[in-house]
Amino acid sequence: MSEAPSRILIIANKTLGGTEMLDRVGELNTPAGSASFYLLVPATPVGDSPWEAGDYRRRAGVEEAGRRLQQGLEEISGLGAEVDGEVGEADPVDAVRALLDRGMGFDRILLSTFAAGLSRWLRLDVPHRLKRTTDLPTEHIETEVTVS
Repeated sequence: MSEAPSRILIIANKTLGGTEMLDRVGELNTPAGSASFYLLVPATPVGDSPWEAGDYRRRAGVEEAGRRLQQGLEEISGLGAEVDGEVGEADPVDAVRALLDRGMGFDRILLSTFAAGLSRWLRLDVPHRLKRTTDLPTEHIETEVTVS
């Protein structure tokens, strides 16, 4: 009897295509098919102009997250990994709670952020908040550069 593939939740937004995260996905999916991935891209509001109303910023954030999700799904499946995903709420911890409330289960979490000093998610203490909220092993992956 073969063991069920590990189910891994990836949380990323602007760092989604970073080499560090993609390398880690490849490591976790060895041998091929030994893991399945679920990509969660929080819809962070876009823009900071005082002329941009909150609803516009939210919609633009959802659209941008949708583009990143599609790109991420293509990149991860290109590594030979089984992957699915969705755009979630702006706060990564709230977005994970929503998945868990829907009954989705995971064995571990990969959280991809920018390095300290650049990362809004680190300033919001997302890695520690996730650990407290989920009790799942949470691996934090830092990306040094902006990914398109």
